[in-house]
Amino acid sequence: MAPEFRHARAFDAAEGAGAASDARTGDGAGAASAGSKRASAPSAPVSGSRCHTPELTAGFGADGGGIPDMKANQTVAAVRLENVGSGTCTLKGFPGVDIQDNMKAGHVVSLPRSSKAAAEVTLKPGAYTGFLITLLPADATTSKSQRIEPGMLIVTPPNEKEHIQLKWPFGGEILNQEGATHPGTFVDPIGAG
Repeated sequence: MAPEFRHARAFDAAEGAGAASDARTGDGAGAASAGSKRASAPSAPVSGSRCHTPELTAGFGADGGGIPDMKANQTVAAVRLENVGSGTCTLKGFPGVDIQDNMKAGHVVSLPRSSKAAAEVTLKPGAYTGFLITLLPADATTSKSQRIEPGMLIVTPPNEKEHIQLKWPFGGEILNQEGATHPGTFVDPIGAG
């Protein structure tokens, strides 16, 4: 069962397992972090305007889980985005998601999008939403040249240029599917969890 995101609900840093979080350049491991790190203080958006990267923090996990089983045939990781700005803002569309490969210096893989439709999500200050990343882990038969060891996840919110970096805390390796016509690793739109 895929993790569920409860839209426009205030994030409670004391929530249980699966709410692993840290922000901009966070480690993403462990329990939810009450004090997320941001590159700069968020500016006050016009109420209902698009959420901008400085107004968001990110972390791994969601209500009900979202921690991937890197030994499964296919697995899901949940990424959570929280509005830490002072006003209500909206997100709609797909985030840009790149994975930096720990095995090959400088190798970055941009994840393709799923076929799911995107809906607009409105976030009040302190509310969160998220998105899912479906992963195809490498298995014992996967050659070394076809393996990617995720090191850093680079998340760019929809219609933004600035990104948030999350250290990959789950270990494991995924199958390199660059150029695949039906990849098993892909990203869903914001709020489609």
